[in-house]
Amino acid sequence: MLALGWLAYCAFGMAVGSLAPLVSPIMHDLGLSSARMGLVLGVWQLVYVFTAVPLGVAVDRLGVRRAVALALVVITLSLLLRAAATSFWTLFASVALFGVGGPVVSIGVPKIVAEWFPPRQRGHAAGLYTTAPTIGGVVVLATAAGVLLRLVGSWRLVMLVFAAAGVGALLLWTLCYRDPPAPGGSGLRKAPAARVRGRWLLLLRERNMRLLLVLAVGTFVVNHGLNAWQPTYLEEAGFHLAAAGRWTAVGTLCGLLTALVVPGLSRPGARRMALVVLLLAAALGLTGMTVLSGAPLLAAAWVTAMARAPVLPLMMLLLMEQPGIGARHFGLGAGLLFAAAEVGGFGGPALLGVVRDAAGGLAPSMLGMAAVSLLMIAAVVRVRDAAPAAADSPPARG
Repeated sequence: MLALGWLAYCAFGMAVGSLAPLVSPIMHDLGLSSARMGLVLGVWQLVYVFTAVPLGVAVDRLGVRRAVALALVVITLSLLLRAAATSFWTLFASVALFGVGGPVVSIGVPKIVAEWFPPRQRGHAAGLYTTAPTIGGVVVLATAAGVLLRLVGSWRLVMLVFAAAGVGALLLWTLCYRDPPAPGGSGLRKAPAARVRGRWLLLLRERNMRLLLVLAVGTFVVNHGLNAWQPTYLEEAGFHLAAAGRWTAVGTLCGLLTALVVPGLSRPGARRMALVVLLLAAALGLTGMTVLSGAPLLAAAWVTAMARAPVLPLMMLLLMEQPGIGARHFGLGAGLLFAAAEVGGFGGPALLGVVRDAAGGLAPSMLGMAAVSLLMIAAVVRVRDAAPAAADSPPARG
């Protein structure tokens, strides 16, 4: 089941990364400014803010199997509509549609881990599923501009290729995935709306939950800002379009190593320290990207990628261990987390586009994201990092 979730999340990652390596030809074709392109790159994250909580509850009620199948339909449709875009607004709307399908995958796949794996095995499982969107993004970065664009001759046809990958993931998921025999994922299926609202209000009273929401915003400012604009930043630094995509892909592959290893090694009680070290490394890497050039600049970018890759899975593990969530209510908790996170997910790409127009380049934004990484440490050190609580224990107030 985890392998099928991995494929669904890989298709998600391909859709997320499909625009970044093609920013220049898309802007030229549609006549977009950097600020407008930044809005396009960030709009699906803005939609996430409003859809993540209700869709998280929907995952709990419908079950992972049906919910993710519907999400893959929406994601594929988003890619098809991008290929047909003729203006800023049509491209904006097609990317916004992804925000209706994406949350279900990013909530549903971790829920597979919560449902199918005992607490001691979740770290390794989380590391494995985290590689899926990363590999999807690597495939896009490595092939979109350097291979597919040359092969098919149009960025629109490249979108159709990625849409075909989404169709393949949908078929495999529909044919093969089965919900677990235990009723762990059905806890909200018959719960009245008032009871659901009461539970998320109780969760928000938890100090750990509030701190995780703050961390989620900062994490997504950095992650989505870099995912959207790093190839363009490398172009500014003197790399041509195809090389910028390839070198960004190499850094993303380096991040796979830490995403696989760090969550599995970070047991309860050690995850807070792991997050501090990762955030410090990310800040140093981002600072290096602004003062270095050539190969050293690439090395700094790769350090940044390796540092930020394990942050989200570590946060999801802390969320799974939050009292009152467990597998039964994981969709609700993850929905709250992603609703907050995508405020940063939208703001990162959009602000970087505005800064680029105003400053004539992206270097100031790199320093800004380094500062965000350092500020996040103040929240991390206050997180309670203890042994997993019982999945259905009521949340304690704090």
